[in-house]
Amino acid sequence: MNKLFDILLFPKSLYKRITSKKLSLYTGIIFVGVLDIIFVLFINREKFFTGKIREELIFNIVLSLIFIIGLGIMDVLFFSIPLFDLFKRFKKKEGDIRVADNREQLIKLIKVYIAAHFLILPAEVFVIYIYNNFINGVLIYFAAVIDLLVPIWFSAAITRGINVLYDFNFLYRRIVFLVVLIWNHLLVYAFSYMIDNWILVLFK
Repeated sequence: MNKLFDILLFPKSLYKRITSKKLSLYTGIIFVGVLDIIFVLFINREKFFTGKIREELIFNIVLSLIFIIGLGIMDVLFFSIPLFDLFKRFKKKEGDIRVADNREQLIKLIKVYIAAHFLILPAEVFVIYIYNNFINGVLIYFAAVIDLLVPIWFSAAITRGINVLYDFNFLYRRIVFLVVLIWNHLLVYAFSYMIDNWILVLFK
């Protein structure tokens, strides 16, 4: 079972090797920002990047880069800071104030969140490809099932990384998954609304 979890959720050893180095943090933030908006831009590629005059094309490209960086920063901070404060309370209740107040732990928490994106990326690419190239059939139903499972898979991977970082007791380990799953759901809804209603309308 542990080997299966290592494949589906990344090995615990990977999370143990996470450091607080800033360079990998910055590149990871950009990676998350790319994932936040790249699929929407790909779907609207003809609208935003085809048949445009030079000034409009440059504007849309620059705007895309700005939003990649901005969304990446917002995404990781909105996810990690509230949970960092919550987990700090958990550790204080366990009597481990030193770990709870360690700011390097925040960077490691962000990197756990970033790492989980690498895990689910192939599934997201598959789902988007099927949705955009098939109208009906078995693959559509298969993609729909994967689409429903990805948030659970994503949250489970993050939870595994968090439990490695914080070494919570049995009770908090169970709570962490529910917290991560609900918080991810709220963030996905908020970012989807923001991208569809506030960001895409700015492109020419």
